[in-house]
Amino acid sequence: MTLNTEQQAAVLHKEGPAMVLAGPGSGKTRVITERILTLTQSYHIPSSKILTVTFTRAAAREMQHRYEAEAGDAAVFGTFHSIFYQILRSSVQLDPQAVVTAAQQSDWLRELLFQYAPDWADDAELLPSVLREIGRMKSFRLDTAAYEAKSCEPQLFRLLYEGYAERLKKERKIDFEDMQLRTLALFRSRPKVLAAWQKRWSWVMVDEFQDINPLQYELIGLLAAPENNLFIVGDDDQAIYGFRGADPALMQRFVKDHPGAAVFRLRGAYRCSPQILAAASRVIARNTSRFRKDLTALAPSGPEPEIAAYESTAAQARAVTARILRLTESGMPPENIAILCRTAYREQPFLHALLQENIPFRVRDRAPDIYEHRSVRDVMTYLRLGAGSRRRADLLPVMNRPKRFWSRESIPGETFDLAEAAAFYRGHPRMEKMIAAFARDLEVLSRLRPFAAVEYVRRQMGYDEFLKNEAAGRMGGAGEALDRLDLIQEESAEFATLREWEESIRARQARLRERKEDPRGVTVSTIHGAKGLEYDAVFLPDLSEGILPHSRALSEDREEEERRMFYVALTRARRLAFLSWTSGSRGEKGQPSRFLREMSRNAMPR
Repeated sequence: MTLNTEQQAAVLHKEGPAMVLAGPGSGKTRVITERILTLTQSYHIPSSKILTVTFTRAAAREMQHRYEAEAGDAAVFGTFHSIFYQILRSSVQLDPQAVVTAAQQSDWLRELLFQYAPDWADDAELLPSVLREIGRMKSFRLDTAAYEAKSCEPQLFRLLYEGYAERLKKERKIDFEDMQLRTLALFRSRPKVLAAWQKRWSWVMVDEFQDINPLQYELIGLLAAPENNLFIVGDDDQAIYGFRGADPALMQRFVKDHPGAAVFRLRGAYRCSPQILAAASRVIARNTSRFRKDLTALAPSGPEPEIAAYESTAAQARAVTARILRLTESGMPPENIAILCRTAYREQPFLHALLQENIPFRVRDRAPDIYEHRSVRDVMTYLRLGAGSRRRADLLPVMNRPKRFWSRESIPGETFDLAEAAAFYRGHPRMEKMIAAFARDLEVLSRLRPFAAVEYVRRQMGYDEFLKNEAAGRMGGAGEALDRLDLIQEESAEFATLREWEESIRARQARLRERKEDPRGVTVSTIHGAKGLEYDAVFLPDLSEGILPHSRALSEDREEEERRMFYVALTRARRLAFLSWTSGSRGEKGQPSRFLREMSRNAMPR
């Protein structure tokens, strides 16, 4: 492909700071590799003096392969992690074993949770959420004492943070944020070391600059000084990693910190059809904190994005699967099709539907099964108790969820008898009344079909309210736990008995365990996981208010990042885009996403 005028101008840039604003499908990777070729072959700069940094090993490998295929020699490509590791290992002899692994981090935090908050130790989302917040706090160099945590209660977060820091110290290990902080301390305390690295890499290029955090921004600035041959490539409209500490405003700061920096705008977009690009552009134009871009679609024309509404998640999954079958039967390879979801657990209805139709697929995000989540396990346990289980092992996990102040000592054996439990509390009217109410609840549950039983546990037994109170102060509150319960409740409507439902769950879980990933199958991914990828046909489900944009993000004034998420998702599609929303089982989920209304040329149904 011949470079267009804008790409050519960026490629020919030799010295001084420069920013390339690269929209989706505008050829940014080609610009980076062609510029390195120009620096080495036309300007005769040794490839060893050019450093190219990106955020993933896959991106670094792709650029390295492209460059080496054309140049025939090697250049320096790496992630932030690998570059800082190389600097520390060379300058201060960092032991490779000193870098903590992700598995070790999770194990340590899980041990701390068992110590300080055992009820949360098996929460599949809390561990990564706490780790992200610890990393973000370090990257922003925030004071622990004054910091108000959002992943969990502030007091618990401080205990986890301090325990984690102590374990790092005891094991003589550092994490990625420590690695960056140590590199910064090294550069500040030993100017000669910094000067040596500046001399080694006189030209610095950074890909996906919109994903950079303040600490990385400072480090890259030091590394590129004093010549400031710093060439950054990014798109602030595709900044969707705020939860990791990324700050797209740093692109605006770059221009202020480097007055006179060259700015190149890649306006030609080769990926999306004009209809898809126009629809996405109508949405992203609503954001105010951004560089304005006027993209021109250079791909062939195609149909407008389709929008459909469904009564339930199950109906949506069946419809998406049916459409995928029609696409593959008409000749579209499954690997050119993707289903992109807001969160990983929302992928599961589609995995089940694809399995049922024997459509090959691959999953980019390995999320825990929705039925392994604590809130879902609790509700299913209540249903088993209602169906007649009298196992102590079933009662113990839920006897105080909601809080009943019910002592385990009242249930001494492997099975329980509520009459014996009431006798244990004889003379304590409040506890006797509680156990009688619990017995009535189980009797009611025994008569209900699964859907009504789930509803009864959530509303009449107060489980939803319990989740809200329990999650008060935590990042996102109880929103995602309630979302999961919505999903399983919708699924439960298809079954007449709990036994049928549980048999169906076990069968699907077994099939998911037994299946092998098919690289030529339909991609099922989160939006975050699909960033940088593209497909002929993309399905974007669950585009309802409260999901995308997520209610949590709206409460934290992050609507613009949610709009960027929608923009990234839609611009993964080359030819066809199928968007859908569901009414759901909770009132706030009954409206289509505002982004659908912003995108559509016609009035959207309300």
